[in-house]
Amino acid sequence: MSDEEKVVSLRGDQLPPQGEPNQLVVDWLKRTLEEAQAGRIIGIGITVLFANRESSWKLVGSVGSFGMVGAAMIMTDAIKEAAAVPDEQ
Repeated sequence: MSDEEKVVSLRGDQLPPQGEPNQLVVDWLKRTLEEAQAGRIIGIGITVLFANRESSWKLVGSVGSFGMVGAAMIMTDAIKEAAAVPDEQ
């Protein structure tokens, strides 16, 4: 087993090999693109985990609503839970 194959997530899950597409991500992006092309999505705030384990974020379009702030807070909590990061007190 190579060093790269020994990399696990904070929860202990084996991470997928670099260069192999995650079909769940591909399917979600295709559905989201269709929604945007139909005019039903006017803004996106997204975080990304790249295959090389680097992370990034991007805001695109109309993103200044309080609804998006709430959704981002829920997403933050879900990511922290997935990463098993305790809440700050």
